[in-house]
Amino acid sequence: MLKKKYYTTPLIRPEERPPLKEVFYKKPTIFRVFWIIRKLFLLLFDFLRSKSSSDSVHKERAVKCRHFLETLGGMWIKIGQVLGMRSDLFHIEFCNELSQLQDQAFAFPSERSIEIIEENLGRPIDDVFDRFDPKPFAAASLSQVHKARLRKKQCWVAVKVQRPFAAEYFRYDFCCLSRFFGLFEFFDVIEHFHLGDMLNEVRQMMEEELDYRHEANNMKKFGKVLKEHQIYVPKVYFKYSTKVILVMEFLHGVFMSDYINALRANPHKLAAWKAKNDINSEKVARRLLHSVLRQLYEDLIFHGDLHPGNIVLLKKNKLAFIDFGSVGIFDAEFSARYNQHSRAIAKGEFSRAADLLLLTMGKLPVLDIVTVKKEIMKNLEKQMNRSSIKNLPFREKSISGNSAEMNQTMAKYKFDINWNLLKLGRTFGAIDQNLGILNPAFNYLKETKAYHIQAAKRKQCRMMSNFLNVFEKASDLSSVIMPTIMSKALQFGGMVNSGTRVAAFIFRLLSRSLFIVFLVSVWIYLYQHHNHIVDDYHEAENWFTNWIESIPNLGKSGWYLLLILLVIMNKRLKKFIKNLLKEPTRFPGDKP
Repeated sequence: MLKKKYYTTPLIRPEERPPLKEVFYKKPTIFRVFWIIRKLFLLLFDFLRSKSSSDSVHKERAVKCRHFLETLGGMWIKIGQVLGMRSDLFHIEFCNELSQLQDQAFAFPSERSIEIIEENLGRPIDDVFDRFDPKPFAAASLSQVHKARLRKKQCWVAVKVQRPFAAEYFRYDFCCLSRFFGLFEFFDVIEHFHLGDMLNEVRQMMEEELDYRHEANNMKKFGKVLKEHQIYVPKVYFKYSTKVILVMEFLHGVFMSDYINALRANPHKLAAWKAKNDINSEKVARRLLHSVLRQLYEDLIFHGDLHPGNIVLLKKNKLAFIDFGSVGIFDAEFSARYNQHSRAIAKGEFSRAADLLLLTMGKLPVLDIVTVKKEIMKNLEKQMNRSSIKNLPFREKSISGNSAEMNQTMAKYKFDINWNLLKLGRTFGAIDQNLGILNPAFNYLKETKAYHIQAAKRKQCRMMSNFLNVFEKASDLSSVIMPTIMSKALQFGGMVNSGTRVAAFIFRLLSRSLFIVFLVSVWIYLYQHHNHIVDDYHEAENWFTNWIESIPNLGKSGWYLLLILLVIMNKRLKKFIKNLLKEPTRFPGDKP
């Protein structure tokens, strides 16, 4: 349990908070799928209508997309977070806007919350809690949280209750999203988006967040890990926790989100609160960054969603983390290489840093590696120069901003997607929201150097205590390096000749043309047989409307046959392209 000396005084009293809007949730029906698909197509059509590429247009699109996702909530928030990670594909303004995604604070009736608790615990709520506040103090699209007191232990707890039908909504929404993504992936139109990987990422995130037993286990694990960082994790009461209920220690602290709101509304009141609770925001920012870096480079397990609502400020510059539904894990090889890359940047060794970054990318595309390396070095040098400019806006010298620029460079040269790097970008993007508020003059380079000095000391202590394991570690290192060397050698072995690549490019163009024909055919079919769906876009007479009206009506059966034929043609064409580009396996020494 958290010691009382770390309890803070309230910054915002309960009566000062706006009341949560209450919504009654019903079981979803099949019509929800069609409603969402229609909304998605309308949003996509709105994006395609605007041809401008200015920053203001990117910002406007991102705001529309964020509002759309926040309205749907649940799984769609995760979709937005995954899309926000894709700074290799989207404009930086778009990614920054999606990084601010937050669940709409809608509560469900407290009677239903009590029913869920009693159903899952198998006894009346009064047998477990002698005090239970029916009014939730926090809510999101997947859950709401009540304050209560355990009858036997006489301690205050936070009771997290999953929203009714949350799992059913996920199944319907995921089915809808799979079909929407499947259409684009089938026609091979945006293959560089790796939609299948994105879907798997979202499915894994949601399945873990819908089962609170995963979060309870993560909290127990992180409680031990983060204790070394002087970061507190609330105690979990496993006896009263189930798949849809999580009972944890109630923290007497202040959410970072409330700190941000107070800074904007009443900075003088905030300054007095900080003085009373012995809080130095610069020290808090330093502790937060150092903890994240330790999680990434030393612990190999990290909190995946450290936005301001998941960080609690305590007295004497102490921090607590909550909401461990989203947790990331790195393999030792990637973490070690990226750690070396970070140290090289801190030392100003840009050539070595560029080499190490390329090593984390896996299979490299056919390119001029010298040109790519020079561009990476140029970006790293610019990053170092910006970090020392005092009056520069925080976002321009933040890690997430620099990561976005680097990802766009990788996309420019058609590197394969690296989810580890994207997760890193998302993690740094989340803590940037906090660091920029706590200390606008925060110097990443200086603090990263300080972290590496402390990490080196910790490493020396571990090496002294584990000296007998040196030979075993050397053996493990060789087992990691040798497969990598062999895989790189094999990659240089098999190459598809340029003539084949030209032919594949032509057939890909044909596949994309078939996709355009398919979309136009669907639109003409809707115009002829379901005019009410698209009529709003044909109110004014123009060349497109006139052209559609000149198309003969094939009848519903005729259009169905045409669409099926286009699908079959595209499927066979994709199979042909795949076989055309299939590379023969060659080993070092074989003649090409």
